[in-house]
Amino acid sequence: MTLIRRLTLLAGAMLALGGVRAYAEHYDAKVRVRTLLEATENASGQKLAMPANAEVHAVEVTIPAGVHTGWHRHPYAGFAYVLAGELEVEERGGAKRRYKAGQAMAEVIGEDHDGHPVGSAPVKLVAFFFTSPGQPFSEKTP
Repeated sequence: MTLIRRLTLLAGAMLALGGVRAYAEHYDAKVRVRTLLEATENASGQKLAMPANAEVHAVEVTIPAGVHTGWHRHPYAGFAYVLAGELEVEERGGAKRRYKAGQAMAEVIGEDHDGHPVGSAPVKLVAFFFTSPGQPFSEKTP
């Protein structure tokens, strides 16, 4: 299966958020539907909200072992799925969360955070962000 096809399927699953189980019965019985994430709030407890006239950004991110993303924030809702490795995300206040390959997350909105691989393997993830048209999905912070 091509990367574009996988991203399209993942985007559809993540956009459904609450309706994945309800739609499984609408596919051929041989089609497998696995819930990756159902959320009404993000990792830090903020309620999810999408901008009107949203633009979607689908990105694949690879973080080499020993490298940090650098402190940044997302001004809009975003969702990620870890393809490989283990990612630790730390917020400015000290809260830390870990995500392993096969786990999905709802990114924190408007909160500074930094991510890095745990151990000696790189982290690879695919993320989907919803912004107002023409706006960035991530901002570097000091």
